[in-house]
Amino acid sequence: MEKLVQFLNDIYPLSDGLKNKLHEIIKVGDFDKKEIILKAGQVCKNIYFIESGFVRSFYKKDSEEVTTWFMKENDVIISVKSFFCKALVMNSFKQ
Repeated sequence: MEKLVQFLNDIYPLSDGLKNKLHEIIKVGDFDKKEIILKAGQVCKNIYFIESGFVRSFYKKDSEEVTTWFMKENDVIISVKSFFCKALVMNSFKQ
């Protein structure tokens, strides 16, 4: 988690209060090699920071996997469309 806090602090200095809040709310997890983080059609509920390893994005075309991108250590990954469209839909229900 310290890598993420440092990553954010390098973008813009974080206050001690914000650093403490991040430590409270951030969840650290590990994924197995070839584990699927988000399947097609699922709503993205998380923003991920890669502390170590690689992530591959792909889709299936017929029976083949087509790679669209790779991400590495210190990269942030998110399905932007899924994450923000979900947020827009949820906010419209709250009104």
